[in-house]
Amino acid sequence: MTTSWFLMCFLAKVWGHKWADLSEHNFGVALLNDSKYGYSIHKNTMTLSLLRAPKAPDTTADMGNHQFTYAIMPHSGSFQDASVVQCAYSLNYPLRPIQCHPDSAPWSAFSLSPSAIVLETIKQVEDGNRNLVVRLYESHGSSITATLRSDLPVKEAWHCDLLERRDSTQPAHITSEGISLNFKPFQIVTLLLCF
Repeated sequence: MTTSWFLMCFLAKVWGHKWADLSEHNFGVALLNDSKYGYSIHKNTMTLSLLRAPKAPDTTADMGNHQFTYAIMPHSGSFQDASVVQCAYSLNYPLRPIQCHPDSAPWSAFSLSPSAIVLETIKQVEDGNRNLVVRLYESHGSSITATLRSDLPVKEAWHCDLLERRDSTQPAHITSEGISLNFKPFQIVTLLLCF
């Protein structure tokens, strides 16, 4: 039965960041892009809004020349199995090679497992000390335990809010393997890393 709620959810334009996917059990297609945020899917058509061009409050919004990159990614299996999220990030943030000293040991600021967890933000704290804030989210819609590893000398890790206020009741569990984190589906976690 088609309801107005169904029509609103699936025929309206919805926001999205970096990718949209339309999948069945064994296959699907993803639409990846680097700078557009509106998608709609109706029957067998997936669209990406290129410009909005509103006339208020700024009459010149979206005017001029625009460049953007997009990719159509057919895949087998689910969007999770096809690594659609990782491919969208690769399109948006391509690797930039840098030259290292040939004698330097392998080093990684951060690594994560499993791949359902995305490290979205790394930033210095606003209070000016050497600590960092990292923001991660679960991208597959599952409850999962993840491990954040770092070659940085992290002494403490705390859950914090978006204003970087430490939650003293929620220290993150640091083990020899890294920082162990529990995620609910699509949950965002912000950590304060102290050095």
